[in-house]
Amino acid sequence: RLLNSVTKESIHGSGNNQTRVCLPLQQYTTVLPNYYHEDPGGFSFVPVPGRGPDDDVSAAASCPSTSTTVNMGGSKDLQPLATAWINAYKEKCTDSNIALEPATHSTVGARRVCNQGNTANETALHVGTLSREWKDEEATSDNGFHWKCSGSDREIIQVDVATYGLSIVVATGGVAHDCVSILGGLTMDQLRWIYSDFTREQLIATGWDPSSLENDDKDDSTHLWSELDARCAKEEILISGKPRDTPDYEFFYDETFKSKDEDIPIDTPRKTGPATYVQYTGSDNDLELVQFIAGSTTAISFFAYNTAKDYDQLTSVPIQNKYGLMVQPDTSNIAGLDYTPFSRKMHMEVWNDGDVLDAMKGFFEFAFSKKGDELVESVGYFPTRKWEKVVMLTLLDAEGGVNLEDFDCGSDSGDFEIAGSLTAHPVAQVWSEMYTAKCSHVGIKYRGGGSSKGAGRVCGVSKSSSVEIGTMSRDWRDSEAVTRNGYYYDCVGSDRYVVQVDVAIEALVVTYKRDSVAEDCIDRLGGLTIDQLRWMYSSFDETQLRQHGWDSRAVMNSDGDPTTHLWSELMNHPDCPATEIKISGISSESTIYDFFTEFVTPSFKDGEELRTGIVTKDEEEELVQFLVENGDGISFYGYTHYELQEDPVWAAKIRNDRGHFIEPLGVSVEDGTYSPFSRRLTMNVVDNHPSQSLTTPFLEFGLSTLGEELLEYTGNIPIPELERVTMRTRVQTASAMELPQIEECGPEGRELKIAGSTTVYHIVNLWGGMYEIGCDVKVNAEGGGSSGGADRVCGGGDGPVDIGMMSRDWKPNEAKTERSLSFSYQCVDFDTTRSAVQIPVAIDSLAVATSRSGIAQECIEKIGGLSPDQLRWIFSNYSTKKLEESGWDSSSVPNSDGDDSTHLWSELSSDCASTEILIGGPDDMRESFYYMQETVLLDHSNGENFDTNRLDSYYGSARDDEIVSFLKENSAGIAFFEYSFFAANRSPMSAVPVKNKSGKFVSPSIDTITDGSYEPLSRLIFANLYEDKESLAATVPFIKFGLSIKGQQLVELAGYASLSPFERDTVLNTLDAAVNAVMGGSSSQTVTNTQNNDNSDNNAGVNSPSSSESYSEVDEGGSLAGGAVAGIIIVCLLAVGAANVIIFRKYQTSKEADTGDPNNLSPYARSRTNWAHQEPEVVEESVPSTEFRDDPSAPKEFRDNASPSEGSRTNWADQDLEEYPVHENSENRCYV
Repeated sequence: RLLNSVTKESIHGSGNNQTRVCLPLQQYTTVLPNYYHEDPGGFSFVPVPGRGPDDDVSAAASCPSTSTTVNMGGSKDLQPLATAWINAYKEKCTDSNIALEPATHSTVGARRVCNQGNTANETALHVGTLSREWKDEEATSDNGFHWKCSGSDREIIQVDVATYGLSIVVATGGVAHDCVSILGGLTMDQLRWIYSDFTREQLIATGWDPSSLENDDKDDSTHLWSELDARCAKEEILISGKPRDTPDYEFFYDETFKSKDEDIPIDTPRKTGPATYVQYTGSDNDLELVQFIAGSTTAISFFAYNTAKDYDQLTSVPIQNKYGLMVQPDTSNIAGLDYTPFSRKMHMEVWNDGDVLDAMKGFFEFAFSKKGDELVESVGYFPTRKWEKVVMLTLLDAEGGVNLEDFDCGSDSGDFEIAGSLTAHPVAQVWSEMYTAKCSHVGIKYRGGGSSKGAGRVCGVSKSSSVEIGTMSRDWRDSEAVTRNGYYYDCVGSDRYVVQVDVAIEALVVTYKRDSVAEDCIDRLGGLTIDQLRWMYSSFDETQLRQHGWDSRAVMNSDGDPTTHLWSELMNHPDCPATEIKISGISSESTIYDFFTEFVTPSFKDGEELRTGIVTKDEEEELVQFLVENGDGISFYGYTHYELQEDPVWAAKIRNDRGHFIEPLGVSVEDGTYSPFSRRLTMNVVDNHPSQSLTTPFLEFGLSTLGEELLEYTGNIPIPELERVTMRTRVQTASAMELPQIEECGPEGRELKIAGSTTVYHIVNLWGGMYEIGCDVKVNAEGGGSSGGADRVCGGGDGPVDIGMMSRDWKPNEAKTERSLSFSYQCVDFDTTRSAVQIPVAIDSLAVATSRSGIAQECIEKIGGLSPDQLRWIFSNYSTKKLEESGWDSSSVPNSDGDDSTHLWSELSSDCASTEILIGGPDDMRESFYYMQETVLLDHSNGENFDTNRLDSYYGSARDDEIVSFLKENSAGIAFFEYSFFAANRSPMSAVPVKNKSGKFVSPSIDTITDGSYEPLSRLIFANLYEDKESLAATVPFIKFGLSIKGQQLVELAGYASLSPFERDTVLNTLDAAVNAVMGGSSSQTVTNTQNNDNSDNNAGVNSPSSSESYSEVDEGGSLAGGAVAGIIIVCLLAVGAANVIIFRKYQTSKEADTGDPNNLSPYARSRTNWAHQEPEVVEESVPSTEFRDDPSAPKEFRDNASPSEGSRTNWADQDLEEYPVHENSENRCYV
């Protein structure tokens, strides 16, 4: 039988001496041979829940390599867990010699593990168990992990093994519940008054605050609820709880009372009248206490949270913690110790001895496994959280820990404190604990309190003490601090300045089964809104929801029945049947639970919570299985699991605050457009403060690769590496980039709005981070695709921006240009009065790749690479005949089998395997899909596309990691990626060399992309600047910074190829011309180059390097082949002094440009490779007059009678420039 109660009944088997223990229905029943011990006070069976006979011990745990016997003992609170772990571990490792001694208490465990026994019988322990922290007289520590015993030379490693929480409970809906709801919870002074046997005077004499009773009747014979607040009932408070000498009683006593003479009135009941007494009801039987509370609505009690949470009849009372916040216990705040003082860690204290550690490593590897967690839960405790386990295993040098040799500690010693956001708390904790595990000379305290508390404490304006780092999961409010550049904040109300550092991204997904009822309905809706999710999950009925701001239009077909939540209520359509929506989600142990409820049940102060019937699980895999079994179900959990796993579920699009349904993918999570379910977690660090010698090395560690890896255990997403560079630079850590010295900034305090291509986003976002550091300007960049960039710079989409990012040229239906000023595009959609200047910012490329080893890679290696015609044959849906009709070279497939239904590697060469070529790449939501289509599938305008009709058709995905998995699983596969992604994730892949126009096979690299030899798969990517005086005043300095040496270094850091010096010169001239056209009102006005060409890297905003300069160790070359200047461009030499000579150089253009094709009117080529092998044609050339040959101030090219066009713009830095008119006609144009 399974009984919904705990009984002390034991059933002895005949002859086998077994004990069968009946556990609560919420747990499970199992036979536990020898899993009991004798109680010193008399023989009784103590339930020690364990594993059933068919369960397997975690295979991950290693067995000890030593025969050393390890003695363990101490706290009786930990005895059941230690017993369960030891017995389970011994089933696998039969040679394990861990001996558990009879339980005593924590003080004995501490004394004996430090070898300080006070009797001859108290021998030293190897492991002491403690259900409290060390006392100062017992041991001391600098970092909270390594403890030095007082009075002995032993050093101890403290291992956190579990967390325990105690609930203060009342009957749901009763008198007591009504009162604590009015109060918002109870303070520790109020709780002490309720339970203490002290008189009012005795309480005051021992530190009690009498103001905790707002309506004190000053009668010690009564303890009425109305004394706490006049609005509460005038009813006597009935007290109950655990009996003396139980762990829960001692825990409650230690935290509640302040005097050793104080106690709960157990032996002497309170006298409330001549013949009326209030007796303390104490019981070690949880069910008895539950029944007492449920039947006594004025009563209050305390016992384990894990018991209390399973009974709807009980409500756990919020308790004021040390930060002054009322906290209602749940799994998350108990595990995070925010529910103080009634949550605590349980420890095993391990003697730091080599043989002892060797004997215990495998034990803790098992203890921190999934099986170990199950045993923790079975005894009523909470398992150690994932990131804490990593720290513990690292301290023990056990499997599952990390290597701490890869970072340096700062040289200064001292302490600092972190406080703030509860959801950012895991990040602060895992970084702090791992950092101090190595850097023992630094002490870091971390506390919660919420984002507002983090802001107040780091600014020094909170009632609580100031801290050095405040964590936040939201933006600063104007009432807290002000900023002009978005990261450096001036605190309101204090003289503190704070630097904001992004440390992680928190995101969640709402998921449902593929090919299901839920998918059909959500697809029909287009996605889900927050109001729809609130209706699905909230405990409020529709009337209550409307009273609390809910939009009833979210449920268009409501049946008005609060007991049902049907898919059909969302929409009256066959795709949304009248089927109940089954809801589920991650448990409250995860911070994702708090994140979800913050937005979905926002009126929690008024009692809104997740409704009864929700299925919660600790593991994402269990939720996925729930969805697989329930096609009408829906769930929520962390984005990281969804991103990394190939589960049979989809993530719903969520409508953001702009009204768009956004899918949680890549940039939408990074840039926050997938709101409100993605957001940045930040650490805000005090600037100009002595603590920086401690906080800066700490942030260097957190923003390192190791810090990034640790975030995986917290369920958060690391910020991109490029942004980590920016963050390190903000606080100038050891690996930071040199602070950019920007001479030309936009207007102070101006917010620069940028949106568009996700390809360009990575570059512009990195530029923006550095630009903000050098200028008081806020750069707000987000994705949206090239079409989004075109729309928004033209005033459409989600609102106008200053810069629209595009990784392609303009389309005729978006904007048009005039030959008189061909870099300027006039919008033909949205606001047609707007125009934009097209500016190349970098060079993007595609990489074709195979698995690092296997059929495809071996074939490519044999034939040297692939030609564009071979790539076309591999990916195209065209038959051989259609390919030939559209210009394809059939000789590229020399061993064709003549069968269009097959595409075998052997058709490329008889040396290759006769295996079908499997093809993959981005899906049609990605810009790189269309880039490959336009470049390789040359007849795409007539229907040529990637072949999806083969037996193994084109595998398209919006996620690059899935495409990598496709290659890993298919050694005959081939796919393509943006080069920047390939470069950062190349280890499992091999790049395919591509044959260029010179007939050479060239592999993609920054070198080959920059010099133009890797073609045709490279292209220019653009920033389109809104042509407006006020906007250009902000955008031109920003773009000039991006085109500076420092900016182009950042381009290469982002994995893209930088522009050549020649290209940059042309772009800078275009910027000057654009500014002059707008400021002067016409392109025919005089254009003057006023650029300060100081050849110094410090003038990053205005520099133009010489042709010999490079932005990294890569040789830029400065060759024309590296330039991509389309349209008709004439490069004119600058006149010096009264020079009477102008030298023209005209560059041959492509045939398309001559035809007047509107798609080729850009002054830059649609593909850089159109120009890769064009030789400059000299149209007119004159020789300078001889006076320059003798003028030492004249450029050397003039003095040597050489063409100055081959020189550097920076050679002209000191020359006075005269103004010359712009010469224009239909074919050429010259700027002087």
